Amino acid sequence: MAPSPPKILQLCGAAILVLGLIGAAAIYVTAGDDPDSAIAYEVVNGVVSPVASGETKRYRHDLERYGGKMAIVTDEFATWFSKLWHGKSLAVTVALICIVLSAAIFLLAHHLATDQMPDDDRN
Repeated sequence: MAPSPPKILQLCGAAILVLGLIGAAAIYVTAGDDPDSAIAYEVVNGVVSPVASGETKRYRHDLERYGGKMAIVTDEFATWFSKLWHGKSLAVTVALICIVLSAAIFLLAHHLATDQMPDDDRN
């Protein structure tokens, strides 16, 4: 006897969850620090900190001057979004995507299973 579609969906959801979390863990373990995109270094109280191009006052001033406040907000969003796909942040992103996707598949399987049950078994 072949497994029912809800059972197949549950197995697919479990496989996505397990493989996704294993993949996310592998990415997290092997990921190094983000590449250094510093254009300068700043020393404050003996601590050296890199300064990226988007963090300088000159860059923000010019960006606001040419594009307004919306250009600054758009640049900050684009920078945040691009950082999701590098290094350890990629592992977290992959894990969250796998969890959401497997939860959606489990909910679909549950919905299909309740639709296939006879009316007397639902009570």
